[in-house]
Amino acid sequence: MAPTPSRAPAPVTRRALLRAAGLLGLAATAGCSVSDPRIQGGSDRTASPGRSASPNEPLASPTPSAPPTMPGAAAGAQAEEAVATLAAALLGSKADLDPGRRRLIAAVRDAHRLHAAVLRSPDPTARSAAGATPGPTPAKPAKVSLDALIAAEKSLAARHAKLVPAARGLTALLFGSLSVAASTYASALGSTTNVPIAATSANPAQPEVLDDVAGMQAVLAQLHAVVYGYQLAIGRLAVGSAARTRAVNGLTGRRALRDQLTTILLSRKASVPAAEPAYVPSVKVVNASSAGRLIATMETAFVPFTGQWLAAAAQPADQALAWASMRQAASLARTWGGPVSAWPGWPS
Repeated sequence: MAPTPSRAPAPVTRRALLRAAGLLGLAATAGCSVSDPRIQGGSDRTASPGRSASPNEPLASPTPSAPPTMPGAAAGAQAEEAVATLAAALLGSKADLDPGRRRLIAAVRDAHRLHAAVLRSPDPTARSAAGATPGPTPAKPAKVSLDALIAAEKSLAARHAKLVPAARGLTALLFGSLSVAASTYASALGSTTNVPIAATSANPAQPEVLDDVAGMQAVLAQLHAVVYGYQLAIGRLAVGSAARTRAVNGLTGRRALRDQLTTILLSRKASVPAAEPAYVPSVKVVNASSAGRLIATMETAFVPFTGQWLAAAAQPADQALAWASMRQAASLARTWGGPVSAWPGWPS
């Protein structure tokens, strides 16, 4: 059971209510939400500071320049297109697929086609297919089956993951997101239950990048809410059940990350966000089913915060921790029944 406070909690302020939405799909840090995390500071696409014009000198329009080709983008686009082709072939085969599985495979196909187009665009971190160049026609898949598609997703996830450590800023987030997407697709395709599919925006929100300390502070602020949510959920899960064991393990991991970030921030003489006096989840936890929905919702909401942390990380150790945290949050969300997304880790 969640611990009973020894005194009545303070009234829930608007900030506390918004922060609490981290348990339900909206989380706030300095007025931010998961669907639109505002992040500030420099990025791998930071503009050069301008200079002041004299009173009689007209301001010159900046001359746009094409961004350099992103390392790994062309090969990544080919790999994405190959998996899309396999998914399309599976849909056109005589495989016995129920309607829910067919919808999922179609969503996977479309997501990989979008990924390929974005990687062939002038600036893949914009996640727009505008200006994308056509790629070569993928070879016909040697084997068409659900197992082959799951294996291809796992291979694609590993391919993108290898590019994360050498990247920084939005480029690191891009390849991290593509890797996590493929991993969650592999998990979802192997599921025996219907998997919810998150809608893909035609005009994706485009974040800027926090500095490394602010990225950790944003994540830590959300972890306070996540820890509370796990405690609430565990109280409704049967003792000795597999679900309770998974939830307890999740709570242990979230507490460990909270404590680790607290230690890091203190070592850097940075402020440590405190927990709010109260949190109000939108999922009313009354039984095991609603407890599971709460965990799925709050882990899904937590993924974009780990993504902005990954984009913010400047040091290899920070990036490794952020990258591991993003993978873990996405995996936990999927395990508890969260939706699959074309762009995990980005504002949706």
